[in-house]
Amino acid sequence: MRIAIDMQGALTVGSRPRGIGRYTTQLVNAMVDLRGDRDLRLLLNSNHAAAAQEVAEEYGKSLPKGAVSHYQVPRTESYDQPPSAPKRKLGDAIVRCHVAGLTPDVLLATSLFELGPGDFSPADLSSYPARLTCAVVYDLIPLVFPDLYLSSPLTSGTYRATAASLSKVDLLLAISESARQDAIRLLGVDPDRIVNISGAADDRFRPLQITDARRNALQQQAGVTRPFIMYVSGADQRKNLKGAVTLFASLPTELRRSYQLLLVTMLSAEDIAEFKAYAASLGVEPDGIVIVGGINDDLLVELLNTCTLFIFPSLYEGFGLPILEAMQCGTPVLAADNSSVPEIVDREDLRFDPNNIEAAAVKLERLLRDEALRRDVSAWGIERAKQFTWQNSARRALDAIDEHLARHNAPHILPCQMLDLDAARVELAEILATEPEMDDQIGDVVDNLLFSVPQFQEAASRRLLIDTTITQQIDAWTGIQRVVRQVTAAFYEKPPSPDIVPVAVRLEPTAIHSVPDFTGTTLGRPPVGRPYPIELRARDDLFMLDSNWEAYVHFEPLFQGVERKGGRIITCIYDLIPELYPQVCSDGMPAAHTRWLEAAVWRSHGLICISRAVADELITYIQSRRLPHRPGLHIGWFHCGSDILRGSANRAPQEPVLRAFNSPHPVFVSVGTIEPRKDQALALKAFELLWSRGVDVSLCLIGKHGWKVEEFADRLRSHKEFGKRLHWFFDAKDVDVVHAYNHAEAVLCTSMAEGFGLPIAEAARMGKPVICSDIPVFREVGGKGAVYFPVGDAAALASTVEDWMAGKLKADPALVSRNSWADAAKRIGQVLYHGDWYQILD
Repeated sequence: MRIAIDMQGALTVGSRPRGIGRYTTQLVNAMVDLRGDRDLRLLLNSNHAAAAQEVAEEYGKSLPKGAVSHYQVPRTESYDQPPSAPKRKLGDAIVRCHVAGLTPDVLLATSLFELGPGDFSPADLSSYPARLTCAVVYDLIPLVFPDLYLSSPLTSGTYRATAASLSKVDLLLAISESARQDAIRLLGVDPDRIVNISGAADDRFRPLQITDARRNALQQQAGVTRPFIMYVSGADQRKNLKGAVTLFASLPTELRRSYQLLLVTMLSAEDIAEFKAYAASLGVEPDGIVIVGGINDDLLVELLNTCTLFIFPSLYEGFGLPILEAMQCGTPVLAADNSSVPEIVDREDLRFDPNNIEAAAVKLERLLRDEALRRDVSAWGIERAKQFTWQNSARRALDAIDEHLARHNAPHILPCQMLDLDAARVELAEILATEPEMDDQIGDVVDNLLFSVPQFQEAASRRLLIDTTITQQIDAWTGIQRVVRQVTAAFYEKPPSPDIVPVAVRLEPTAIHSVPDFTGTTLGRPPVGRPYPIELRARDDLFMLDSNWEAYVHFEPLFQGVERKGGRIITCIYDLIPELYPQVCSDGMPAAHTRWLEAAVWRSHGLICISRAVADELITYIQSRRLPHRPGLHIGWFHCGSDILRGSANRAPQEPVLRAFNSPHPVFVSVGTIEPRKDQALALKAFELLWSRGVDVSLCLIGKHGWKVEEFADRLRSHKEFGKRLHWFFDAKDVDVVHAYNHAEAVLCTSMAEGFGLPIAEAARMGKPVICSDIPVFREVGGKGAVYFPVGDAAALASTVEDWMAGKLKADPALVSRNSWADAAKRIGQVLYHGDWYQILD
C-alpha cells in the first residue's frame, strides 16, 4: 500500500510553529516507525523552501531514496483566497498531476486549512486520484464561534467552502472525540467515515531535576521573581487570556501576592499594555502578570518543570496539547471543562467552568494551598499522560486506513484514471484562458507544472492507446462492442506490464482524445478529469480494437504520427466473413470490410485475431490474394473472455425474460444478432419439426434485429408459438443473457461461419451444455465439451435435440475453452509485448 502524505501542516508559516505543525511532524514520525511494508511518500510544497528542505533532510534519514517529492504552485499573496481564485485552481491542477505521478493508494492531507501566502490547500481533496482520500481534522472552531472568526464575508466563504469539502473526503482522522463529534454535527459527516485517533505530546516534555541555580536563572530569563502559575496559549479570543487574568485576580489577595501569572503567548506591545491595564483594573499588582513570547521548546519544558501550577481556561479546543505537555512534565494542571479537555483531564476536580470564575477560583486556591494535593495531581498527570502516545495515534490512523479500504472495497486507482501531463496542460490552459489577469504569469505557471510533475510520469510509462471510437459513439451491445468494453476494462484493471498504461481513446482523422468516462460505463467508476487531446509520446502503441471499418483509412495521419514516435499499429481482426461469405452480409458491407481489411494488412505492424481459426483464414487469404503488407507482418490470436457478469450481478432481468424461462418445459436458447450467417432460421425449422413430433420444448432467441432477415423476423412475430414456446428478445442486456444461460436446458449455436463463438464459451462458464454446428472455430472453442451437428442440417439438429432430451448425448462444459476477459487481455499482452506471435509473414 502506498500512502502519500502532504506535509503542508509542517511547512507553512501559520502552522509550522504551532500545534498543527507539531501534530503533523510527530504523527508522521510515528507512522514512519510503524509503516511495516507500507510505502510512505511525503509531498512537500517548495513555496516554503527552507522548511521543505529541512523536512526532506530529516525524513531522508528514515525513508528510502525517492520517498520525498516536491511540488510548486502559483504563489498567493494574500490570505483566504477562495477555491475559485485563479491561483488556487491552477494549484489544484498542478498538485493533482503531481499526486497522479505517484500513483498512491491513499492520499493523506495533514492540514486542509492552509490559506496563507504561498500555502496550498486542495479545493476538493476527494477529486484527487487515490483509492482513499484522507485528512486530519484538528477542529472546526470557526464554525462553533462564527462571530469571532467568520465575520468577514471573504474569510467566511473560504473557510466554509473548505470545511464543506471535508464531508466528501473518504476518511477523516479527528484529533479528539470532540473534534469528531463537531464534524458529524456541523458538517453532516457520516460517523463511519471519521475516527478519533487522539494525539500526544513530544517526548521532550518530561520531569526534570531543576537545580536552585537553574531555577533562579530560568525565572530571571522569564521575568518572574516568585513562584508562578503558568498558561501557554495562542492570542486569539477563544484562548481566553483575559479569563486567565480574571481567574488569577479572583484569588484571595494574600495568596495572589505570593504568586505571579506567567502567560506564554505572542502579543504585540499594545496588547501587552492592554492586558496589564486590565489586570490592574482588577486589583492585580503591577508585577503580578508576566507576558513572554518566543520561547523555544527546551525552555518551555524547563519552565513547566519550575512552575507551581498550569492553568488552561480556553473556551474551546481541538485537542488541548499544552495540557498534556504540562502533565508529562509532572506539572499539576487545572483546565476548563469543555470540548476535548475532559478526554485528557478525566478528573472532575481538576476541571472548571471558565464562565464561572468564582467556582474556578475555589479549585485554584485549593490546589495552591494544598501541596499534598499538588503532588497527587502531579503523579496522576504523569501516569495519565502515558496513555497518549504518537505510536497509539499512528496505529489508529493506519488501522483506520486499512479497515476503510477493506470495508468499503475501495477500488484501485487505474493507470488510465491518472491525470497525466497532457490532462494537466489542458486544464491549466482552460483556467488561464478564463483568467486574463494571469496572462503575465503563464511562464511561472508552466515552470510550476514542470517542477511538480515527476520525471517518470512522461518518460517511463509506455502507453497502449485503445480505440473505442464506435463503442463510445453508439454502443449497440454487439459482440464486437462487448470485446471492446471487456478487453479495455481488463487492461485497465491489470495492464500488460507495470510500465504499460492502457488508455481508452476516441479517434479523429488528425487527433486522439482521452475518454475518462469509459471507466464509468465499463467499470462503474467515476471518471477522473475531463476528456483531453492526447499528444503522442515515444513508443505509444495504437490498438485498433473497435469496428472502425469506414474511417480506418482516414486515420493515416495518426498512423504516421505513431510510427514517427517509434510506436506500432496493431489491428484486431474479428472474422473474414464478408470476404468468405459475402452473401450473408448486409449490402455494402463486403466491399467496405474488404477495403478496411486491405488497409489494415498494409498499415499494421501486427494483426491479432479473436481465434486461431480466423488467424489461419487470414494468413491463407493474405497469401492467396497476395495482399501487400510490410515485411515481417506479425499475426497473432487470442480467445475472447466469457465472463459477462460485470455490472449485471445486482440488476434484475426484464419481466418478459423471466416469464419465458419460467416454463414447465425445457428452453433452448440461441444468443447472437439475428442475421443470415448465424442461421437462426435453421433453429426454428428444427424446432418446428420437434413440435410436429409432439416434443414439448421452447426456443428462445436473444439478439438484435440484423440485416437481410426481414422476412424471418416477420415469420417469428406471426408464428403461432410466438410468446408461448417461441421467444425473441431483441433488446436484451447482459443481465438478461445471464438469466437465460442460467435457466436454459442447453445453448444452441447454429452459425455457418463465426470469428469465435462467444456464446459457447459464455454458456460453458455458467455450466451450460452447448449444441453447435460443426465448423472449425466452434471445434476450436468447444473442443470435446460440446455436441456437434452437420452445418445447415435442420433435421440433424432436431434429431440431436431429441437425442439430448432422451439422455443419449452428453456435453461437458468443463472441457470447453472458457477464458475470462482477464485471460483474454493477458493473452493479448503476451502477444503484443512478449513476442508470442502465431506467425510472421515475410
